[in-house]
Amino acid sequence: MKNIKYSFIAFLLCFLISNLFAQKPKKGGFQRTVISISDLKKADIPKADSLQEEDSSPSSIRSNKKPAGNITDFNTVYSNDAAKQGKNYPKGRTKTVDSVYVEKAKYSISIIQQGKLFGAVSDASKVILPLMYDNVTFYNQKDSACSRWEGVLLIQKDGLYALCNADGSPMTPMIYEEIPYLPETCGGSQPIFKVKQGGKFGLMDNKGGILIRSAYDDVFMLKTDKGKLTTPEVACVRKQNKYGFLELREKQILPTQYDKIAFLQHIEIKEKDKIKTNLLIKVWQNGKCGVMNLSDKTEIPIEYTDIQPFEHSLALVRKNGKFGFIDLEGKEKVSIKYDYAQGFKQGIAILKKGESFGAINTERKEVIDFAYQSLEYLIDSPKEGNDEQEFMSDFLRAKKGDKYGIINLQGRAIIPFNYTSLIVEGFGFKAKKDNDSPEEFISMPTASSNK
Repeated sequence: MKNIKYSFIAFLLCFLISNLFAQKPKKGGFQRTVISISDLKKADIPKADSLQEEDSSPSSIRSNKKPAGNITDFNTVYSNDAAKQGKNYPKGRTKTVDSVYVEKAKYSISIIQQGKLFGAVSDASKVILPLMYDNVTFYNQKDSACSRWEGVLLIQKDGLYALCNADGSPMTPMIYEEIPYLPETCGGSQPIFKVKQGGKFGLMDNKGGILIRSAYDDVFMLKTDKGKLTTPEVACVRKQNKYGFLELREKQILPTQYDKIAFLQHIEIKEKDKIKTNLLIKVWQNGKCGVMNLSDKTEIPIEYTDIQPFEHSLALVRKNGKFGFIDLEGKEKVSIKYDYAQGFKQGIAILKKGESFGAINTERKEVIDFAYQSLEYLIDSPKEGNDEQEFMSDFLRAKKGDKYGIINLQGRAIIPFNYTSLIVEGFGFKAKKDNDSPEEFISMPTASSNK
């Protein structure tokens, strides 16, 4: 009877000591659960948890029993350097599903499969992830142009997803319904990724920190017209068809109150003998648009039908059916009174006043009289390296009365207004004086006569 009593006391002391020295999971991270010895044998996976970097004695091993409803367990996930120091897989019938060499880690990772279970090992057959997941893939889909997420693994179990680094250390808890790969996140100043939880999307950093909580119908990165991330990076959110955003560098937030958000341009502004690049974004509300400068935190009121990118510090705007130009502060620099306007090109902007066309220069001075029934560039967008197109782009086809002629950018007539049609052909024109006359070819006058 005494022996039974002492045995019970010894068991109780071992149990208390074991729980006292057991490693507690970090808040918000993976719960480092070690499965039981019997389950290890059944699963044919390593019999020790390499998370226990210093103490691998039996007393440090905790039960794998999970509380009901606990979806944050990553189960037997491996810590830093597991790829080099982890336990070897026992020999068995596994097949390599995919593999990649991780340049920054200087070893290869192979995704392996046994039956319906997936895991990952290094090229030295050290365990990175044990064979216990429903699927394991490379997060960046082996995109060779994306070094930021090189070797990062996307892990799936019971319909949920998590990410881990190339050495097996966790990046996120396994609580997400989706972690879609976004190629644009390969660039930028900081690692970020999109997650879905509870049917809503959010944004995380590579340490599992929440940048935008999972509460939105969509989250996406604002991109330039060339498909690159803006500088600074801006994350946009959509909720009930309204948009807001988070400027990631300074955490500048706008609520979801806009009908649309779009990149307008990066513009360079001189400040104290330095050139500073400013990010301009365009926002819409109730059919009107305005501009926000996220770099100096200024804005142009939301009162325009349209705003075009700035050229020569002026932006073409439309308001109440009329056109004009404003500066970066929203001040009207060319009266919003014109019936039609084009943005600046080749140093001039074509405008229409009533039924007549003319043009102003970048100093807002009238350089072409408002005396024409139509005014258009001969070549709207010349191809670089095409001598003919680049030459012709310095001239305009103008209509006076019912006849066409050619003028230069200063308004001087180069070809007189004697033709019913003038069509560019090389360095000249196919022309007709009237509908009944034969077509003739007219050469462009020499450069000296064009001045």
